[in-house]
Amino acid sequence: AIVTDMANIDRIEVIKGPSASIAGASESAGFLNYITKKPLFTEQRSLAVTIGSWNFLRGVIDVTGPAPGYDNVAYRIVGSYVNSESFRDLDRTRKSAIYPSVLWKITRDLDLLVQVEAVSNETPGGFGTAFYAPTFGATANPIAVPANAKVQLGTWMPRHVNSSGIPGMSRKTEFGSGLAVLTYRFSDLLSFRQSARYYTVDTNHFRNALADNFSYDANGELWGTYAVNRNISRSNAYRLQGDAVFTWNANNNVASVRALGGYELARSKSSSLAYQSTNTAIPVNVVAPVFAPVELRNTGNNNSKGGSFGYFANAQVGVWNDFAIVTGGVRRDQNKAGWTRNNLTGAYSNTATTPWIQSPLVGLNVKPLTWLSFFGVYSNAGAA
Repeated sequence: AIVTDMANIDRIEVIKGPSASIAGASESAGFLNYITKKPLFTEQRSLAVTIGSWNFLRGVIDVTGPAPGYDNVAYRIVGSYVNSESFRDLDRTRKSAIYPSVLWKITRDLDLLVQVEAVSNETPGGFGTAFYAPTFGATANPIAVPANAKVQLGTWMPRHVNSSGIPGMSRKTEFGSGLAVLTYRFSDLLSFRQSARYYTVDTNHFRNALADNFSYDANGELWGTYAVNRNISRSNAYRLQGDAVFTWNANNNVASVRALGGYELARSKSSSLAYQSTNTAIPVNVVAPVFAPVELRNTGNNNSKGGSFGYFANAQVGVWNDFAIVTGGVRRDQNKAGWTRNNLTGAYSNTATTPWIQSPLVGLNVKPLTWLSFFGVYSNAGAA
């Protein structure tokens, strides 16, 4: 998954009501739009530091203003750093992120925004503390508990027994992105945007998984088994989007019209490696575990390529200061032909071009009070 940091989020828009013609899926209730911070032509500087339990430390810096010697160019640099331990042993979170951006006002009506993201994120590789279940297996067979048992079942394991048991285990993600947006305002009613984005994501997930079946030995020690896995993946993609926006208000918003139309084009590549311990059932004393380094074998090596194309149109008509809003729109999406190659066997798996997926909708939103709204929608939307 793509990682980011809230330090670069300026605000979050809640888009209420039907949105399939914009989002490309059957989001009848609406969706969230995260707005990133943009360069300002007024100098501002801020520094925030947060400390907390388990050696939690977070710092955020935000600097923006006009570029020295240029009245029509502004810059912004947002950076953040997080370092924290956990109540579970060996669990640690580290994140560093930097978001530089530049805004160039080429003319009064034309501007270019360039944003770069670089995020390094490390989180625990496991999923929490396990539980000493009194039964195991699909048939819930009871586990025989001897009289000399040194630990009883039905309790939580020590906090050091988790799927990050071997030092160095974690989920590491490196994310980089570049975005350029060219905006031209024909008038106060009509504007056009063209954006281009490229991103790359590298993930290294190193973990062990403790099985849920336990047994006691002759000394009353509780034993289980675990397996070690490492998954390494890399993906990169570029995306082009162009859209035109029309807005019109009459008589102090007694009536309003908002329309949006545009297209999206995306292409992607990815590769993945999978490793697993040679012995997938490694015995371990779960009360006082010693996780020894293990040999890993390559179980997967794949490359893949794909992409998509779509276009959309959406219009809203509002009356009486948006007391009532009628929405209508359509979106069409198509995934291009792609392929996946297994580099261990040389086998190819081809994916055919999908038929066009069409997402028409019409909806009505009524807001009698500032805190109360009702909406209904008819949609034949499918996920793109």
